[in-house]
Amino acid sequence: MWYVLQTMTGKEEELVRMIRTIVPQDLYEDCFVAYYERIWRRQQQSIVHVERLFPGYLFILTNQPNELFFQLKRVPAMSKLMADGNFTFLSLETGEAEFLEELLHADHIAHLSYVKTDGKGKVLQVSDL
Repeated sequence: MWYVLQTMTGKEEELVRMIRTIVPQDLYEDCFVAYYERIWRRQQQSIVHVERLFPGYLFILTNQPNELFFQLKRVPAMSKLMADGNFTFLSLETGEAEFLEELLHADHIAHLSYVKTDGKGKVLQVSDL
């Protein structure tokens, strides 16, 4: 299951490194920051740039949420676990996780896509770059 961790914006990768160092690897499948590609135009050139998709958040995949929850409390930079008032570690809804799995590739980046339209705004085809 997918879980969301919140930290200070700009500290996401640092928190991922700390989790990978402190938390036993057998408690989670993956821990990552999601990114997306965007294009900057400079001097009539297109430059592909990668930015955080959800600034201040990272994802961790686990089938052992209770054990992971208590291990994450040992991480000094941890600011907030997405939890309810009963200290239950909340997972993403199934549809949300499926959407992110489809959107993000193995490198955790939402890559640019070409969109072909009919000239009137109707999308005819979408393909990855």
